[in-house]
This record gives sequence, C-alpha cells and structure tokens, in this order.
Amino acid sequence: MKLKSFTFLIVLTSLLATGLVWILYVSSERIMQKENPFIRSFPPHIVEYEKQIDLKYNSYYFAGTDEGTVYLGNNTAPLHALAIDTSFNHKIEIKILPEKSDFKFRAVQLRVLPPDFYLLDGSVPCIYSGEIYDWKARLKLEGFPYFTSAEPIGSNSFVFRSNSIESGENILGTLKLDNPSVNLQQKFGQNI
Repeated sequence: MKLKSFTFLIVLTSLLATGLVWILYVSSERIMQKENPFIRSFPPHIVEYEKQIDLKYNSYYFAGTDEGTVYLGNNTAPLHALAIDTSFNHKIEIKILPEKSDFKFRAVQLRVLPPDFYLLDGSVPCIYSGEIYDWKARLKLEGFPYFTSAEPIGSNSFVFRSNSIESGENILGTLKLDNPSVNLQQKFGQNI
C-alpha cells in the first residue's frame, strides 16, 4: 500500500510542477505581449544583406547622394572620397583639389548636394565649394562664423550649429554664401 501511495504522490507532484511551469510560461508571454511594451523579442536573422562592399577602412562617412550614386567622405583623409553606385558594382576614388589649403584644418567634412559639393571646417572656419564633375574646390567663405556642424540646404545656403559666446549653449544659424549674411537663433523663434 505504501508503494501505491508513494507512486501516486510522485505522479501528482510531477503533474502539479508541470502545470505550474506551464501557467508561469503563459502568464509571462501575456505580460511580454500585452502589459509591457518595452520588452521586445526579436526573431533571429530579421535583416539579411543583399549586397555589400568592403571599404577597407572604418573612417568613411555618408556625405550625400545623387541619382544612383552614394558619396562617402573620409575622416582621416578629408581630400579623398568614394563614389559608389547603388548596385555596389562600381567604386570610384575621388581626389578633391582645393585652390588654397594653407589653413590649419581640424575637422574637415565633405557634403555633396548635386551638382555641387562642399568642404566645411568650422574650426578654421572656411567653406569650399565646387562641382562634382571636376572636384576642384574653390574657397567661398573664410573667417566668420565659427561652427561645430553645418549642412547645405541649397546651392549657396547652409544651416549650422555654433556655440553662444555668452553661455556656451548650442545655437542654430543660417548662412548665405552669395550675399554673405548670417542669421543666428538663440532660442526657438528668437533672433540674435
């Protein structure tokens, strides 16, 4: 009789333990799906590479696009760039030729806004521009304003980030090269 009750107790304990694990699993799935939107379960291999190209260096950054072409600037060699077609079949190395390069450059960045390209360094500060058909850079602005980052928004217009002299806070501004003028914004909607 003891063997039957012992066997019954083991089977009952196993069933209760299995049931308890199943209940905990179902409730945790419900919590993950419904009650806690910040916990995500990602399926493996959600993104697959269709094509890729070996750049050989990790110093390239995105500088702009044109129809079917991606332009990459290079942080360690700022006067060298790459043009890669979007099918990743062809890669062209570009050498940018500035007309004047006796500045003490510290943070040169390339921006491509076809048919033009721009070399920007806000620590000098200077802005070069040229056309992508010959990659000859002509000096367009030298001196004011100093900036930490700039993006072309038109053929001769830029939006840039600088630092306030009084507070050191970031400020935004616009710059037009054809008629050199700067417009700074200290706070949203307040001109300086």
